[in-house]
Amino acid sequence: MEQTWKRIDENLFDSSAHYYIVLAKMLDHLLRFLHPLRDGNCRPFLLFERMEYISKQLKAKIIIDIDVGYSENEGYTIRKFMLDEDEQFENRYKQAALIICKELFQKLPEKIEFYSLLNGTCRVVTIAEQDYKQALQTMSWKNSFFLKQKFLVV
Repeated sequence: MEQTWKRIDENLFDSSAHYYIVLAKMLDHLLRFLHPLRDGNCRPFLLFERMEYISKQLKAKIIIDIDVGYSENEGYTIRKFMLDEDEQFENRYKQAALIICKELFQKLPEKIEFYSLLNGTCRVVTIAEQDYKQALQTMSWKNSFFLKQKFLVV
């Protein structure tokens, strides 16, 4: 957090006090969101990992950052920390995560949790097999569109 936060210009805030208040709130939210992982029920197997994968079905490279992946009972959950809520980002992230997870782990996550560090909220998306099929269709369409336009999907 310290490395990333140093790159943020303090002049973007109303005052130095505002800068440090926002920083303190974000750190508080992050610690609160990470604390439940210390339970005996959650067993993290990914922690701030960049996943790069060339999808055989899409014939495209997909890159996502998984902040936390943890197993519970028979399944697993992906947790993503975001600065603020962004529904479009969440949808794109969900599509990429489902394709990578299905192809690498041969199993979809039970859910994806999106945490906003600025306001301390959490949105949980429960995953169904239909979500994977929809993600493949959407990513396939986007991939073919960008290839026709001479762009690469990364």
